Order: sequence, then structure tokens, then C-alpha cells
Amino acid sequence: MDPVTVAGQAVDVPKPCDSLALTVLGNRSGMPRPGEPSSGYLLSGSQTSMLFDCGPGIAGSLDAPEKLDAVFISHLHADHCYDILPIAKAIIAPHVSYPDGAGAPEMRTAPEPIPLYVPAGSSPTLRTLQTLFPVVSSPALDQALDLAFDIREYQPYDQMKVGECLLTAIPVRHVVAACGFRVDSATGTFAYTSDTGWTDSLLELAQDVDVLLCEATLPEADPGPHGHLCAREAGLLATSARAHSLVLTHFSSTESAWLGALRDDAAAEFGGPIHIAKPGAEFIVRAT
Repeated sequence: MDPVTVAGQAVDVPKPCDSLALTVLGNRSGMPRPGEPSSGYLLSGSQTSMLFDCGPGIAGSLDAPEKLDAVFISHLHADHCYDILPIAKAIIAPHVSYPDGAGAPEMRTAPEPIPLYVPAGSSPTLRTLQTLFPVVSSPALDQALDLAFDIREYQPYDQMKVGECLLTAIPVRHVVAACGFRVDSATGTFAYTSDTGWTDSLLELAQDVDVLLCEATLPEADPGPHGHLCAREAGLLATSARAHSLVLTHFSSTESAWLGALRDDAAAEFGGPIHIAKPGAEFIVRAT
């Protein structure tokens, strides 16, 4: 295994894969629109499949959720985590017998829990979510999160290995506790900013990555307390961190004129490839 430096420390990257691919499942900030789910991104390789965030609409866009190797939630805003419950129920439903009156429903088989990484302190909130809509005839469905997932809380700068990838949670600037994720592998590097205003840790997150998935929520820079980037700042980040390519996402509008303006704004700061994240779009994460 080859060492890399992440957050100022030398670490080993797990064994190589053929390549990694980023698939956009959703790209909207806030609530979804028809055919445009909120935030959700699939990063997959020959050995690994990871989901980053799952806002409204992602459950319907995600094929075979039971085959995921890990799920990462960047922060507890609805447009980034609301579909975690329907995803959990989709995973366990095939394992639960139907309540037909012949006996109490039961788990016929038990799925292998998928690691679900959530911000420190957020587990109680998610477990409350699963109790709000009880299925009295099939109590197992009311434990969907705990049956489908192995819930693990992470702290800023925690590192996690998933298959051939090393992930680092980098704190970002948002109105609630939030982290972006950096993924290092032997075949390519990837960074996802999640929701953030400008902060120095973004340079650490995106340093020399092959693909930078960066939010571009606002039409212009906003120094306010909520914490979002505009496309020009996304381009500046890509240039400052020496990213090889930039994918803009987390849009408040997907009108063609709006998206074109965002791309132009990013291009004013970054001379490399710039892409617009659209549901179904795929980008190969490969060292260049």
C-alpha cells in the first residue's frame, strides 16, 4: 500500500481498484423537483459502493441499496438525510414476513447491517425519525434503521476505510455541524464539500483531488452565518486546491440560464474541466 498525506498525517491507502465512478443521484438544494431529487451521490468501484447523503427523492433513485458498503451523512438537514428511513425500510422489507393473521410478522432472515456514518450526536435524532410513523402490524419496520444499518458516529478528522478507499471527514462551515468527505484511493482522489461557506479547511479537503464535487448554491458570495458557496467560490477553491476537475451541484434552480451562469462564474476562476451535476450523470475518478 502506498502512503498518502491526509490532514497532515501519513496514512496507508487500501489496495487498488480498477477505477472509481461518481454517479449523481440528486442535485437540488432544499426540496426536490420532478426528476430532480435533493442531494445524493454514489461513489462506486470494482470492490466498493458508497452513498454520500440521501435527501428527498434519493430512495427512489437508488438501485439495490442492500449492496451498499457504507453510507455517509454530512449533516442533519432534511435535504441531505431525509430519505435514510425509506432506504432502511427498502433494505429490510424483503426479510420481514407479511402480517397475514397466521402469526406475528417476523424477520425471516437478517440483512448484514451496512455501516452508516453520521455526525457525532445525531443518532438519537435519526432513531426518533423511525418512531414517528409506526407500523403496528409489523414492529420490525419500526426498527428499520437499527436493522438495516450499523450506525457509527464520526468526529471531524476521523478516518474510515471502506474497501479500497480511505475516507477523511473534514469539518466545513455551515449553520449546523457538518463535514465534507475526502476519498483517497490508489487509482484516484475525490472530495465532496457538502454544504459550506468559505473556510480554510476546504483547501485541505480538496487538495490535489482528481474530482471535486462542490456546492454552488448561491448566485454570489454570501459571508452570512448560514454557510453556502457560490459558483465563483467553487472555481476559486478548485484553483487554490489544484483540483483537476470540478463538478458543481446543490442548485436552487436548474433552469438552463441559471446553470449556464454558474458555469461561467466558476470558469472565471478555474481553467480546468467544469461539469454540471445532473441526475444520472457519471464521472470517472481517476488519477491524472
